[in-house]
Amino acid sequence: IIECMFDEEYTNLILAPMVPAFGMYAAEVQYMFWEGKAKTILGPRPSDRYEYGWNDKDVIASVNDFEKKMHTSIARAWYRDGFVDDDNGNKCEYGRLIAEKNWVKESLDPWAKRANEQLLDFRKWKAAKAEVANSGGTKTVAESLLPSIG
Repeated sequence: IIECMFDEEYTNLILAPMVPAFGMYAAEVQYMFWEGKAKTILGPRPSDRYEYGWNDKDVIASVNDFEKKMHTSIARAWYRDGFVDDDNGNKCEYGRLIAEKNWVKESLDPWAKRANEQLLDFRKWKAAKAEVANSGGTKTVAESLLPSIG
């Protein structure tokens, strides 16, 4: 499915699933290549390699505080609706998060169904593309995908 999401030659790319606006955030940055060129630490972490950048102790402490607040906020949002013990909707202290259950039901399951359909089309397209490559230029991808008439 990853190949189908990123194959630049395939025109019907699978989009990533929708995620709840409150539920996730990206925390990792990978700037190592540019750090060497800029002679600067571009991610908040302790380092004495370069004099400039995000390696100041106050900056690192502030980023750590921000991450703790962000994790708390995200957890609070996921836990807001509580837990459900079973598919009948009975609430309990422990069990599956209602927000997670709703997200899976309303977003992830429909996305997975569409993605599987698109993945089948992608596999057909890849097979047709290989068939065209092996035909010596006598066929096109469209001709390989379309059923023969007659």
